[in-house]
Formats: sequence, structure tokens, C-alpha cells
Amino acid sequence: MVQGHIKIYQILESKNRKEIQKLISVESKDKKEVILSDKGIDLVKYGAYLYYVNSSVFNEQEFSVFFCNDKYFQKIQSITQELIYFFNGLTDRFKLKIMPIKYNSEIIENNQKYDKVILFSGGLDSLTQTVRSIENREKILLCYTNHNKKVTRNVRNLVSELEKMFKIRLDLVEINYFGIKCKQEKEQGIINSRAVAYALNGIAIADSVNAKEVIIPENGAIATLPKFDISIEPTRTVSPYLMEKIANIAFDLTGIKLSDSLAKETKADVVKTLKDRKKLIHLSYSCTHPNRRDKLKKNNLRDIGHYHCGTCLACFIRMTALLAVGIDENKALYKQMPMDFQTMSEISKYKYKNDFYTLISLLDYCYDILERTKINELNHFIRSTIELNQNSHFSEFEDLDILSLQKSFALDILIGINEYYRKNNLPMQNFVLGKSIKSLLAKFKVRLNNRMKELE
Repeated sequence: MVQGHIKIYQILESKNRKEIQKLISVESKDKKEVILSDKGIDLVKYGAYLYYVNSSVFNEQEFSVFFCNDKYFQKIQSITQELIYFFNGLTDRFKLKIMPIKYNSEIIENNQKYDKVILFSGGLDSLTQTVRSIENREKILLCYTNHNKKVTRNVRNLVSELEKMFKIRLDLVEINYFGIKCKQEKEQGIINSRAVAYALNGIAIADSVNAKEVIIPENGAIATLPKFDISIEPTRTVSPYLMEKIANIAFDLTGIKLSDSLAKETKADVVKTLKDRKKLIHLSYSCTHPNRRDKLKKNNLRDIGHYHCGTCLACFIRMTALLAVGIDENKALYKQMPMDFQTMSEISKYKYKNDFYTLISLLDYCYDILERTKINELNHFIRSTIELNQNSHFSEFEDLDILSLQKSFALDILIGINEYYRKNNLPMQNFVLGKSIKSLLAKFKVRLNNRMKELE
């Protein structure tokens, strides 16, 4: 059992409040310990269990987990099994045995009053949500689940810059309990249950500080992005279908609302908020593969610490969204620009060439989604995912026209790629991605022009 799994296993089996607090090390920006409520500890444990089951390669049949609110978690056993099946298709391999426990009562001192807790990852979506909340004069608490020390530096620098820019104090709470990531997460860059664990952490913090709402900032286009390539599972992270279940658990147990105010936007729509705040963009981080990065040595970038890899799906969507709204990001922030490959031979020699094949699949998806006028005209994988999320009642996703949102997302991708070649005076026909989109630009010219006006 690897170290990360040992740590989570200890959280699941622990009967001692102080031991749990020490294992997950919940602390504020000024290093003060944040005492979790009993319900908060239950929620952190529940998230840890789902994460562990999703990432486990072991054959344990039964887990005994101690909950203060044991009757409630017993009542939602069927939902737990649905979540496990949604993550990895396994239901009969793991069984959760609910055990009751009562911790010694502790006084939770909370002198701060917060309107909302924002799940803060350091990426563009959570950054935009934070900026909008600050501008709306909301009293917010940022909650960051510390899963990687390299990313943590970016997060802290970003919060410091927000404080300087807006001349305010921002409260940041870090939850540190994943330890070393499992092999699956190191290879794929993401675990399906990770967003669920993060959301439950945020709800745990909110209950502990008496906040009544938790925002999970994810633009709707990515939250509803279908499975367009067999190698990725984009919709099994912040899927509206999935978040609806977590929102129901949060409200039933704590009365706290889980929401996503970016549901009706694409990544390009979101980053328009940051158009005049390039320093914040510069400090944000989107890459799902921090283990691929090298340190930046150039003086003008030394405050970042590390590159984006540039070719993973998250990096590609980030750069095209920024380009689509006219934001020039320093190319030096990316280890590799996918638009710069000129031949398939170059790609075949690239260490992470499978990333590029995923991007080609994404362009095929863009064509497919722009061509269709009805959901039932799409292929099975894409159609089934859209229909699943279309029926969700989670937050602002209810009654959302997902097909139209995905069309806007597809146009943003094409606009971003085209802008890259245009701004760098590069002949599109000399590059692999350029050749791939040239016919699409001509075919969807009118819609692209209309979308560009929307993004102005």
C-alpha cells in the first residue's frame, strides 16, 4: 500500500478527533488550525472513502468507517453505490460498513462571518469566481485541497496578488490529506472522484465556519463536456449529474447549498472577466500534469515556479480560450505549444504524443457538434452524456441548453487556434492543427464571426 493510501486509510479508520485533524492538517493562511465540526469530519471521511475506492487497486471487500451521523450515511448507502458505479463501474467489490462514534465535544470558535466558501484550485475558473465575488463585496472564504506542493506555491502567490490588487484580506483554508497520489492519478492526471472529495471538503469547511453556500467554480462547457475520446473521461469530474447527488447530501446533512454560477458559460466567457488583469492570469495554473513541469529560470517568470505542459486537454482549452478573447499569454509559460507541430513525424517523437491525438479527437468533436442540430443526431457516447447531464437539477444547470453551450465551446476552440496563427504570422497550412481546422473555418465562417462578436 503506497503512502498516500496509508494516510487515507488512517483517516477512514480513525476514532480520534485530534488524530484526524493532524492527518488532514486543516489550517488557514496564517497557519492557524481550523477545527472541523462533527459533520465536517464526517464529510471529509466520506470524500476520502470515495477517493480511496475510486483509486484503489486492492481487493478489500469491506471498509469500516466511523461516522458521527451514522444513521444518515446508512440511509444513503444506495447513493454511495451509485457514485462508485459512476466513477469506475464497480459496485460489488467494495462495501461500506457504517460504524457509530461520538467525539469529545469541542468549542469551535468562529469570529469570522462568511457569505460563501469558494473551492479554489488556482485555475482560471476559480480565479474568475473569486474576482467576481470580491467585486460584489461578498465575504468569502477560499478552500484549497492541497494535493501537490508545486501547485500550492502558485495558489498562495495568486491569493497574495489578489490581496494586493484589490487591497483586501482574503482568508484561505488548506486541507492537506491526500499524501502521495496513486499511480492512476499520476498517469492520467485526474481521478474521477477527486472533484467530489474537494466539494465535500469545501462543505465540511463551510459547516465548520457557519457559511451557508459552497461554490464549485467550473464553467458549464467543461462540466458537461461529453466523452469524445475513448482515453478520457471529462464528464466524470464536475458532472451536473454527479454534483446534484453531492448537493443533495450537503443540503440534507448540513443545510448548505452547493452551486456553480459559471454553469452557463464557456471557458472563453469566463476569462473575459480577467481581460484587464493579466498578472492574475500569469499566476493562475490549469495543467493536470504538474509532474511534467520543469522550473522556469527566466527572471520575468521566476514568481511562477513551473511551466504548464501545454499539450494536455486542460492546457489546450486554457490557451485557446485566452486567445479567443484577445488575451496574449506569454508562450514561455508552456513547455510545448501544440500549434507549433509541423508534421506527424514530429508528433510521433513527442514524449506525450497521446495528448496530441486527444486534441485531434477534440477537433473532430468540434466539427461533429457544430454539424448537428439535435442531440439524437450525435453518436452514442456523446449523446448519452449530454442527455444524462441535461436531466440534472443541479444549481444553474437545470434547464440549460447543453447542446448550444457545447457549440459555443467548439467555436471558441477554432477561434483560439486561428488567432494563434494569425497573431504569430504563421502560415496555417504548414502546421498539423492549422491544416485540421482550415476547412472548418471556411465552413462555419458566419457562426465564427458571430461568436467573435459575442466575445468582444
